[in-house]
This record gives sequence, C-alpha cells and structure tokens, in this order.
Amino acid sequence: MLFNAILIVFLILSLSLIYDILKNKKLKYYSILSILDFKSVFNQLTTKLINVNDLSEGMVLDRYYFNNPIIFNKINENNEKEINTNLNVYKEDEIYYFLSLNRIGLTKEDVEFINDLYKKNLIENPNFKIKNAIPFMPFLTLGYIGFLIFGDFSSIISNFIKILF
Repeated sequence: MLFNAILIVFLILSLSLIYDILKNKKLKYYSILSILDFKSVFNQLTTKLINVNDLSEGMVLDRYYFNNPIIFNKINENNEKEINTNLNVYKEDEIYYFLSLNRIGLTKEDVEFINDLYKKNLIENPNFKIKNAIPFMPFLTLGYIGFLIFGDFSSIISNFIKILF
C-alpha cells in the first residue's frame, strides 16, 4: 500500500511538473539556480537580525563575518582554554567568520564575549543574524494527514484496478 502511494504521488508530481513546463515554455524555474535561490529564500525566512545588546543565552548564531584577526585569535584561545563557549571561528580566504557550534546556541560567556568585543570596537556591525527555530509539529501533522489521504486513495485505486483486471 505504501509503495502504491509513493508511485501515485510521484506520478502526480511528474505530470504536474511536465504540465507546468509545457504550459510556460520555460525551463528556468527548474534549473539548479532556482534550487539555490530557494535555499537563499529559505535562509532569509528562517533568520532575523538582532542587535548586539539583545543577544541572549540560547540564541543560535548564523555566520558573522569580520576582517579582524584579533577576534579570530581570541576565539581560538577561548576554545583551547576550554571555557564554556559555543563559538567557533573559520577563515575563508581573507575573511573570517564565527558561528554557533551546534543548536544549543550561545552560552552566557559567549554573549558576554561578543558584547565585550563590540564595546572594544573590534566588531563593527552591531547586527547579528539569528536562526529561528522551525516548529516541527505542523509538518508532522500534515505528513500524517497526507499519508492517510494518499494511502486510502492508492488503496481505492489498487482495488479498482484489481476489479477491472
């Protein structure tokens, strides 16, 4: 029954995609670039800007770019000293960035460290991108309802096919 549901959903999606391509006579919406654009749009929707003074414990930092190697060295020193920190710093060409190591978010020490860097004018931009949490329960509910609908639908179609043949 699950296999039938997957086949029917795949068939419906394929036919819908082919219909859209033929109707619009454009393939640009289905290129690799559109997937990359979707990723950037998704990132824009799931992040928000927070002022450095509004940072709090538990927030998950997105990449924060800077050009100061002093910050790079200080964060590496903190990681070597095994201070309760959740920041890691990386280098891309001549640009540095730091971000939260995992989904636990910033620790109290990280927030104090970032505020201290801003007060010392080592960080120029006071705005940080924070990743928003995405609630999972609506997606689970929609998936369950969709499985019930398409599962029952595929069962009806397979029974109908058995009757005909």
